[in-house]
Amino acid sequence: MPPDNQLLANAFSNYADAQRVLEVDSLTWLSLDDLYATADEAGIDRDHLCTYCLKGDKHELDL
Repeated sequence: MPPDNQLLANAFSNYADAQRVLEVDSLTWLSLDDLYATADEAGIDRDHLCTYCLKGDKHELDL
């Protein structure tokens, strides 16, 4: 995962700028709950997902 200053979500001040640069009609960020729901639908246990880059919770890292 790149540093925060290189993440798309931090590179633009609003959705319109990101949509224009990416040349897309729409842009939506998934919430963490949406990620968990998608993982559940795919049969992936949420306990097997690393969400450190999304939440910054170092306690979730199992190193």
